[in-house]
Order: sequence, then structure tokens, then C-alpha cells
Amino acid sequence: MADASAAIDSSPSVSTSRKRLLDPIDRMAEVLCGLIMVMTFTLAMKHEGWTVHEVLLYALGCNLAWGIIDGSLYVIGCLGERGRNLRALRAIRTGKPEEGYRAIREHLPPLIANILTSADYERLRRELAALPEEVARQTVAKEALLGGGGVFLLVFLSTLPVVMPFLLTKDLRLALSISNGVALVLLFLTGFCYGRAIGSHAWRTGFITLAIGGILTVIALVLGG
Repeated sequence: MADASAAIDSSPSVSTSRKRLLDPIDRMAEVLCGLIMVMTFTLAMKHEGWTVHEVLLYALGCNLAWGIIDGSLYVIGCLGERGRNLRALRAIRTGKPEEGYRAIREHLPPLIANILTSADYERLRRELAALPEEVARQTVAKEALLGGGGVFLLVFLSTLPVVMPFLLTKDLRLALSISNGVALVLLFLTGFCYGRAIGSHAWRTGFITLAIGGILTVIALVLGG
């Protein structure tokens, strides 16, 4: 078992934040929701009464709004994670050993938590109890804001290709058709990359994601999204 203080001395909160930012499993949901949001807008468009320029501005606004929302939620998640770490460390330092074991177990993946022995938990509890509380406060502000900015760029740029057709043609009907086609391709690619990231069948996961994205888009349209 690695020494807990050595692990935390390497700024775990910072590395965890960066891993979350780069983790394709975490990011796929944001990209998927961004694509669904844009498709909900483009599929609901009426061909009459709109210019390509107007649609372009609204579609860009849609992408921008979702990027800001998602980046903000990322920052909120980082702050929540820091609070959770502080509560766990306080439980380990001031509570009974059983409370410390429970706090440690809640922070571990079930696969790892189930194979640790009582001696392992006790050693972790002692090492963590010796750490200053400031260790759990290392995350926030700068790293969280940088991470939120990274999520914003990821979501905005990943949905930007859906908007590009409105820059390439003045035919609104054609631009909408190309835009929706690009969105469907991106839905498939998102699922394909997700499948590879989790070690699943990439092609099958791509088609499943495409189907799920299409169904969710239809639901959003039917419910007035």
C-alpha cells in the first residue's frame, strides 16, 4: 500500500482535477448533451422566415450557452469534491476508527474497497489522520477555474462543426440538412471514442450512442425543448 502522505504531497487534488478534465468517460456526457442541444435547435427550425445569418447566430449562442453551463457545473463539482474530502478527513481525524474506515471506503472504488483488509484500512486511517487539514483545501480556485475553462472549450469546439454549414452556404434548407448530418456523425464518433475508452466494442457503442442521441433529441423536441 503506497504511503498516503506521499500520494497527497504530489497534489492529488490538482491531479484529480486534471484527470477529470481529460477523462473521456466523464467528458462524453457533456459532448453528447451539447450535440443534442444543438440538434434540438436545428431540427426544430422552420425553413421559412429565417435567414442563414440568423440561424448561425442562434446556433452559436446555443453552443456558447451550453459550454458556459457545463464549465460552471465542472467548477461546482470541484468545489463539492473539496468539501467532501474535508468532511472525510475530519471524520478520520476526530471520529472513531469505524467512522474513519467508512469515510475511506466511500472514497474508494468498490473493487478496491472490497479487497482491503482491516489492517490496510487502519494503516490508511493512521496516515490520513496525521495529515494537516490544509491538504484537502489545495484544489479549488485556480485549478477549478482552469478546468471549467477547459470544459467550456471542449464542449464549444466539439459542437462547432454542427454550426459550420451555415457559414458555407446561403441555402438554409441545405445548411440545416448538412448540419444535422454532421451532428449525427459526431454522435457516432462520440460513442465510438467512448467505447474505445472503456474497452467495449467501439463500433457497437458508436451506433448505440447514435440511437440514444437520436431518441433523446426526439424526446426533447416532443416536450418542447
